[in-house]
Amino acid sequence: MQNQANQDRIEYLYNSIDSQISSFRMRRQENKRKATHIKIFVILLGAMTTIALGLQVDSIYGDLIKNIALIFSSIITAINTIELFFNYRALWIRYTQTTVQLYALKAELDFLSKSSEITEEQLIKIFNKLQSILAETNLEWTSFRKDPA
Repeated sequence: MQNQANQDRIEYLYNSIDSQISSFRMRRQENKRKATHIKIFVILLGAMTTIALGLQVDSIYGDLIKNIALIFSSIITAINTIELFFNYRALWIRYTQTTVQLYALKAELDFLSKSSEITEEQLIKIFNKLQSILAETNLEWTSFRKDPA
């Protein structure tokens, strides 16, 4: 049977891991949605630009359609710049990796808690892994902000 101090630490680790999983799952979904919407929007605007430039119309509407195509093209440039800055796709991938790592860490804690008594050393090792996962994710997030390319 686990002593009370270890039980408290186990509970703390479970709560911390569950909280982080929930947070990263939410952020992963949010970034996936944003990345997908941006990609679809850029594809649609690109197609509409191509169609507008290819239309054969009289001179009355020809200039208007070319101006609309120019506006669409400018919007595409702006959206791509925003996506490059926020890097939703890369964050989606990173947060997916982090979520998987956290699930693996929780499985490790589950395995240890089902076996014989968990030692303080094992608990510290799991805590350090949790901190390492979060630090690695934060470091990558920071690098995305410093250099979006």
